[in-house]
Amino acid sequence: MMRWRLLVLDIREGARRHPSRIVLPFAGIALGMFILAVVLGIVAGLRQQAHSAIAELGVNSFAILPLADDPSLPALPLTRRHAELLRGNLPAEAVTAYQAGESLLDGKTVRILHADEYLWRVRPWPILAGRPLDADDMRNRTAVAVISDSLSRETGWTIGQAISIGPETVRVAGIVSIESGAMESVSASPRLSPGDRVVIVPWTLPAYWAQSPVPREDSLDIIFVRSRAAESPGPVVSAARRLLGDPHYACAPLSWITPATLVAQLQKLRQRILMAGGLLAALCLLMSGITLGSLMCANVQARIPEIGLRRALGASPADIGLIFVLEAVFLTACATLLGAGTAAMLLPFTARALPVPVATGFSLLLLPMATSILLGIAFSLAPARIAARIAPAEALRNE
Repeated sequence: MMRWRLLVLDIREGARRHPSRIVLPFAGIALGMFILAVVLGIVAGLRQQAHSAIAELGVNSFAILPLADDPSLPALPLTRRHAELLRGNLPAEAVTAYQAGESLLDGKTVRILHADEYLWRVRPWPILAGRPLDADDMRNRTAVAVISDSLSRETGWTIGQAISIGPETVRVAGIVSIESGAMESVSASPRLSPGDRVVIVPWTLPAYWAQSPVPREDSLDIIFVRSRAAESPGPVVSAARRLLGDPHYACAPLSWITPATLVAQLQKLRQRILMAGGLLAALCLLMSGITLGSLMCANVQARIPEIGLRRALGASPADIGLIFVLEAVFLTACATLLGAGTAAMLLPFTARALPVPVATGFSLLLLPMATSILLGIAFSLAPARIAARIAPAEALRNE
């Protein structure tokens, strides 16, 4: 059996002697592995985004929001009357709702949420300092606010700070950490996530800073419902649909966002990317593999005298076949390191510019590397068998 070190030297020498032969399969495999690594990064990113969106919503929660405005539909807004209906008839559940508006504070566009005291029972937003809004704030129309930690860092606002929102002045009662964005990117609805710069005030506090104060019975942007059960909120969703389907409480067509719908939307996108990107990568690898097989066959014919000499010096047929298999694997592995390695290095810098989430890291090399080994073996077996069957006397006669 040949020593492995000598075998590697033989492979390198063969590649050095015929560089022009390896350029085409090398470039094709590198391109195919680059595409494969990018597709794997996108698929992994979509999987992470699905987990983040479900964590943001809550595995046992769902959201109800009006569909996009349609002039052909009757103006029947979702109101606090509907939220109270759900809260009164789903006693085992927690229901909250808010209406969102925007205001300019200290030169920054800030989202103002008119929320109720049940918000923190439904949304998993931890209070970092101070307190959340409570029932007394709603009842007394207290001019207090809870702000997001991002806004607190940008402005320096702290607990007890007075904030002027138009002609109204409110005091910061709490600071909350809001992790948002995953649900919005999945469902393409900005109502699901309030953003980073958020000021939350009691819904009973009139919005004097707006063009007209918000009345008590006004339209809502969204209703959130959280089930006590730890599993899927399917039965509660069905009950809520029946309640809001009552003609007495009828409202405009609604969109129902559940963990299942979030996953289904991402699954569709993932399948499309896998089909398109996977097909492109497979075509590149197939054409490169065929070219690699042709290269190895030509390599066998060109090295017949060398094969005869090796056989005469005691090399077995398995040794001869192994040379060509390992030469192909060496070629595909190097091409994979170039293609997939380039993708793994570029993705962290280009991830923000891509329209889909992307996972990064050199773990993206694992599947392409395994694929390259299989590719090298698959397209070199036939040439290796041909080389192994060459008789020493026949090979030496070709000298």
